[in-house]
Amino acid sequence: MIHVIKDKSIIPVGLKTDKCKKLLEDACKRPDRHRFSSYYYGHETVRESLRKIYGRKCAYCEADPLATSSFRIDHFRPKSKIKNADSHRGYFWLAYEWTNLIQSCEYCNLQKSNHFPLEDESTRASDQPDVQDGLPAPTWLSFDESPLSDEKRLLLNPEWDQVEEHFYYTYDGMMHWKTEKGKKSIEIYSLNRDNIVFARKKKSDPYLNDINEYLLQHSNSNEKLYANKILKQNMKSLFFKLLEECSQEKEFSAYGYFMFRDFKSFYVDRNCIHTGYKELLLSEYQKFWDDYLSPA
Repeated sequence: MIHVIKDKSIIPVGLKTDKCKKLLEDACKRPDRHRFSSYYYGHETVRESLRKIYGRKCAYCEADPLATSSFRIDHFRPKSKIKNADSHRGYFWLAYEWTNLIQSCEYCNLQKSNHFPLEDESTRASDQPDVQDGLPAPTWLSFDESPLSDEKRLLLNPEWDQVEEHFYYTYDGMMHWKTEKGKKSIEIYSLNRDNIVFARKKKSDPYLNDINEYLLQHSNSNEKLYANKILKQNMKSLFFKLLEECSQEKEFSAYGYFMFRDFKSFYVDRNCIHTGYKELLLSEYQKFWDDYLSPA
């Protein structure tokens, strides 16, 4: 999961139609009987707008599911009855709200389902929103205004939160929490399910293999000056490739960020790296950082 920016003012056309407005009016008038229309909250203009933000990735797990299934449109605040909050009818007035719609893979969507845990249940917004001219009052649609902003939510939203502050990753592909929000998000979105952990590790392991190959070539060479030059060139190229793994459009880019930032724990400290090369690898990493990433 990474932080992304959604322009809240540019609303997809499908959500601005008269029919969609009528559906929202009906949801507010008959929340217990309203039939939610996936045609509108999952309209092609909504999907296209979300693709521009997230690319070919799930907002939660960062996997590309297109090879096996299509994306789902997740309601961050569930539109129907909340799990473990039985008396609440759900955030039905947000069913067609652009700021509440997120691109999700099928698995994360199913795992999250109607979960929306709060640290303090007493802060949950009422399921009787203020209505003006048949539609929800603007403050009831805004995530950064009361009553929604008053909720002490435990799920992270990649569009609203600096999610990187809540997680870190290790070379085994595991995602670890630093905060209670991070902990609950890993649990509810199932971000450490086996196939995702394996895919993350599969992203990082080839670089370890490359480093080992470079070191083997160096240790077998009788021309150390030339071998040192080749090793430094190879490591520089590898660092650029690691930087590319951090790019937002890359699958598991948050993991890629830690692959580069925590180069020492991901690669240098691993048992398969000969201890005699640790200082050299760290020196080359620091040199790359100074040459290309440090402020001028």
